Amino acid sequence: MIGVRDGALLAALIVAPLAQAQRFGGRDVPVWSHGPRTVDVVHLALDVRVDLEARAVSGTSVLTVVPLAEADTVRIDAVDMKIEAVRTGPAGDPERRATVEWEYDGRRLDVPLGDGPTDVEVRYHAVPKTGLHFVSADPAYPGIGPEAWTQGEPEESRFWHPTHDYPDDRFTTELVAQVPRQLSVISNGSLLSDTTDGELRRVHYTMRERHPSYLVSLVVAPLERFPLAHARVPLAVWAAAGSGGDVEANFGATARMLDFLEGYTGLPYPYPRYDQVLATDFMWSGMENITASTLTRDALLGPLRRGEESSEGLVLHELAHQWFGNLVTCRGWRHLWLNEGFASYFETLWLEHTKGRAEADLDRLGGAEWYFSASGDRGLDEARFEHPDDLFDAHSYAKGAAVLHMLRLEVGDDAFRRGVQRYLAAHQDGLVESADLRRAVETTSGRDLTRFFEEWVETPGHPSVAVEWRWDAAKSEVVLKLDPGGSGRSNSWQLRLPVSIGPDKEVVVEVGSGASTHRLPASEPPRFVAVDPRGDWLVELSEEPSTQELMARLETSREPVTRVRATLALSGRELAPGERDNAADVLARLAGAAGEPDLVRTRAAEALGALGGAAAVTSLRKLAQNASPKVRAAAYGGLAVALARPDVADAPELPNRAAVRTWLKNAVRDERSPGARAAVVAASSELASKAAHMEVCLDALRAPPTEGSHAVALAGLDCLEAEGSPAALEATLKALAWGTPHAVREKAVGRAARLAQGNPKRVDTVRAAIEPLLQDPKRTVVLAAIAAIGSLGDKRSAPALAALEPWVYASRDLELALRRAQEALGVRQKRHRPAKASTDDRLESLEQRIEHLERGR
Repeated sequence: MIGVRDGALLAALIVAPLAQAQRFGGRDVPVWSHGPRTVDVVHLALDVRVDLEARAVSGTSVLTVVPLAEADTVRIDAVDMKIEAVRTGPAGDPERRATVEWEYDGRRLDVPLGDGPTDVEVRYHAVPKTGLHFVSADPAYPGIGPEAWTQGEPEESRFWHPTHDYPDDRFTTELVAQVPRQLSVISNGSLLSDTTDGELRRVHYTMRERHPSYLVSLVVAPLERFPLAHARVPLAVWAAAGSGGDVEANFGATARMLDFLEGYTGLPYPYPRYDQVLATDFMWSGMENITASTLTRDALLGPLRRGEESSEGLVLHELAHQWFGNLVTCRGWRHLWLNEGFASYFETLWLEHTKGRAEADLDRLGGAEWYFSASGDRGLDEARFEHPDDLFDAHSYAKGAAVLHMLRLEVGDDAFRRGVQRYLAAHQDGLVESADLRRAVETTSGRDLTRFFEEWVETPGHPSVAVEWRWDAAKSEVVLKLDPGGSGRSNSWQLRLPVSIGPDKEVVVEVGSGASTHRLPASEPPRFVAVDPRGDWLVELSEEPSTQELMARLETSREPVTRVRATLALSGRELAPGERDNAADVLARLAGAAGEPDLVRTRAAEALGALGGAAAVTSLRKLAQNASPKVRAAAYGGLAVALARPDVADAPELPNRAAVRTWLKNAVRDERSPGARAAVVAASSELASKAAHMEVCLDALRAPPTEGSHAVALAGLDCLEAEGSPAALEATLKALAWGTPHAVREKAVGRAARLAQGNPKRVDTVRAAIEPLLQDPKRTVVLAAIAAIGSLGDKRSAPALAALEPWVYASRDLELALRRAQEALGVRQKRHRPAKASTDDRLESLEQRIEHLERGR
């Protein structure tokens, strides 16, 4: 789940709501489990009717089960459903199914079993709180809906159909769906039939390869199928009609990715087809539903946005999951990193394959930055957690990928690749845990990897190393001192760290649990020494290089990771004017160099802004004319920082501030790339008068989306917050209105709350505007409203928050947001669970059973 776009670092933005306030590992946190399996599920057959207007689903679920250990009952996951009837009978013989008694507590359905393989048929009706999501057509949002799509991972399939909803069982599936005839239906496996009867369409899919319940998918939407060419595997993208050109531009590499994955894994693509389905308002970037990944509609980038973003990482991530997660599935959520770590690392391997090692190194750097900023005290293989959603974090993705890369370094490319192939071949169509990967790579490498897995998979945290070095002229040696520490519960990592001695020499040093000194021969004093120059190891480095050394890294290091780290270190320094101008010159050349990777160029532009001064401002204005929209956006962002510094008065072009203001205002009008234009808005506000500033803000807020991007309008909200006036608050509150793009509404909620901070009158106004949004149809807006009410700190909102308690249990991020908001208001959250079936429901069910028996006489 949660594929990322344009590098692993962006995943931080996607899963941020789940990356806070969780608890792991302590004895007060229970081991998460589904309970003992009493049956082996062999097959799941769904026959459902989807009512998009009522946002409901009804039909039958038939589970074919084989009892285990003389079990006489099967427990089925089914949340908040109306159970209308339950019948059981010998497997494969519908005529012999008979009505049975059953027990239902609102969460689980207990059904008695006979001997041998049994079909359990459940007739039900549900209005799902999650699992099956609906997008309604609305005149305020033309071109949207009606639509419905599922999201089963981790344990949300149980909200829309009765099932065994845990990854420890794999079974075949089939799905029959009845929907309005004008809508397409996409599900897993092979299409058996697609017929219409009056206003209804009936579509039947079957999935003959086994898989866990969370991969069952159903998308109902007005979509067109766009085929992609491949020699063996049918490939297609489902998107809005007329999207063919953008489909090819964004998804055309799918066939080459599939070939790459087949070659690396040693296993052919294991399923009959592979579709990518673009869903409106999809809650994540992507989900690897077997044979039919669901992706956000935003993955279909137009030509302007493709200059700033890429969907390639997302496409590769979800495709890699067809092997890692679908063909081979983690036995329980504690082993989730085996799914997400592999899918994330294959994004990096694809970059290495197509663009070279430098781009792969920078991709890993992005993942490491995300992990270091969000890491908590848990191991990769963590059994104790509050909810499986909490594991979809920087550990499972970024650390998981980093551990696989370090394992590759530890045993070598060939042994690692053969180990991955052995792991997949041995466990295909099966369940895995971390030890299975360890044993596979031990077999191909001949190495005992017990300690490696103890350190990097089982032990929480990561190592940190303090770095100091000096030149010993008498012995022509670099004297390098490394002092390790660590985050988490251990300090015992054993490291073999590469060290660059200038641009042309590299050695490897070993670091244990204590401080060590290494004497490294060198023919002359090096201009720099860089530990772990490519960022191969998940190690936080603490060092204080001189400005001269940082400049040398920028100018002479061959490693882009080393250059990026130097830009970050420089951006935090206050330099003397002459030294600052020299640094600005080096950074400007780096940012303007067409041969440099984008990340190096954009980080250099950002560092220029942090340096400030006349030379930086001059260079940033030139960079703002660059052909690359990413560089232009970074240049404008750098200008926003540089122009806010008190020393801008010495910049030669600034005495005529009106001319600069005009130049920036023209850039707001003329810049076509949405990200770059949004950055111009931020920069222009630093020089504008109050009236001009407000005009820029409002123009940006009113800007129509560019190829689906709302970046400019969102920048307008930031601009209004900086302006801070009553008129700015009024405009922000107007942006909450239904009909405004939901991404803008969501951000406006938070910005309105911030504009009210410390002003009781404003708090009253904003609270009155935000509280109704707790019932908004858009989940992301509800999340923003909960957080905003918590930040306002007004206890009068406590009843409005309490009204959410009975239903937020169905959504982990809503539950966490509500918990944090109520803690901020000083009130306690009650713990709600689905209600048991009502007496009326049970009576109705009994009446239906009697009617069924009478009909059968």
